[in-house]
Amino acid sequence: MFALDSDPLLDAVGYSLERAEALELVVAYEPDAVVVGWNVDDAAQLELCERIHDLSPHVRLVALRQRLVPHEVEELFAAGAAECLESSCSADELLHAIADANSRQLVYERARREAEQRSLRKLLSNLAANA
Repeated sequence: MFALDSDPLLDAVGYSLERAEALELVVAYEPDAVVVGWNVDDAAQLELCERIHDLSPHVRLVALRQRLVPHEVEELFAAGAAECLESSCSADELLHAIADANSRQLVYERARREAEQRSLRKLLSNLAANA
C-alpha cells in the first residue's frame, strides 16, 4: 500500500498495523483521508471506522475489503466510511476513491443517521413488545 507515498498530490503521514496506533496518528496528524485496510477482522475494521469517524468526522475513510458483501459495505458506510473497495484494487482506483470520498461523505453521513434511526425504532419496538 506504499503506492500512496509516490503520488505527488498526497502526503502520507503514517502507517499502522495496530488500531490504537492508528487512532493516535489520526489525532496527531488530523489527516484528510484514512485508508482502513483489510488486515483486521470485519468487526475490528467496523469499530476502527466508527472510532476514527467519531474522533474526526471530517476524515474521508476508505475501507479495503477482501470481498465486497453488500450488507457489510452498508455497515461500513453507516460507520463513517465514504468508500469501500476490494483490497485487490489498483493504486489508481484507490487514489480515485480518496479523491471522490469527499462528495460521498455527505451521502453516507445521511445513511448513517438513517441506520441509527432504524436501530432506535427497532429498540423501541422491542421495548414496547416486552412491556
